[in-house]
Amino acid sequence: MKVVLLENIKTLGNKFDIKDVKDGYANNYLFKKKLAKKLTKDILHEIESKKRSADFKKEKENREYKLICEKIDGKDIIIYAKSGIEGKLFGAITQKEIAKKILDDFNLDIDKKKVILEESIKTLGKRQIDIKFSNDIIARIYVLIKEKS
Repeated sequence: MKVVLLENIKTLGNKFDIKDVKDGYANNYLFKKKLAKKLTKDILHEIESKKRSADFKKEKENREYKLICEKIDGKDIIIYAKSGIEGKLFGAITQKEIAKKILDDFNLDIDKKKVILEESIKTLGKRQIDIKFSNDIIARIYVLIKEKS
């Protein structure tokens, strides 16, 4: 049976993909959980329209991300924090604090989930941090953690 996916399904495909699946899987799982619809001409036209709209929205988003990336790529931000012996911080600098500092310094509201940190920053010093807007749009900034006096 041919179906159109209404959501991304890890093992099957992405939203708006047309897939050929077994009838039982479609009826007992995909349709019951509203993850897919049976492919008809009307559904096909509706999905094509939604796909065009989603592509247009994604292109617009990517243009905005590129503009933001140009504004912050290679820039430095300074965050002041209290530290103890050997530069260890009392607490840690997180994605949320970096996103807030970008908002304060550049007036750009960036989702904290786009700030890529392997782990929270716990010492003074300078680090390169990636801001990942999409797979091919990444800005690199430098975060300098200084002693708060």
